[in-house]
Amino acid sequence: MNALAAPRCPLDLALLDATVLQVTDAVRPGRQLDAAVYRALGWRVLQAREAPGCPWRCRSPFASAWQPLPAPTADRHDASDLFPPGWSWSIGMRGGHPTAWCSERAAIIPGTVWFEANHLTVALAATKAALHAHRAIRRRVLP
Repeated sequence: MNALAAPRCPLDLALLDATVLQVTDAVRPGRQLDAAVYRALGWRVLQAREAPGCPWRCRSPFASAWQPLPAPTADRHDASDLFPPGWSWSIGMRGGHPTAWCSERAAIIPGTVWFEANHLTVALAATKAALHAHRAIRRRVLP
């Protein structure tokens, strides 16, 4: 489920910046934070409190159907789905610290956009690195 190519609707760059700061300041994963991440990427997110078992739903800018909201701040696999299509990335532990990195090309040459993030968990580090990548893409695309 990687439907994170450039959405048809314009992204709010200020919202994306604010969400990067939220993830940076996070001390633990959370559903509100997951919702903020997907909203910053242009998805519609809602919380249906009366829906037992799956109260959080989201919808991609490319989809007509709602789906359960992934948990990128808690699950490394959901977090890895946030990396932009075609980007190289890796997540794991380095020196005993949760780390994630991503770059727009596999070969790192001068001028290659590259992000590395450390956090309390691998999932939070991956979410943070992926959001930085999307922010770089949007800064390049938006006037």
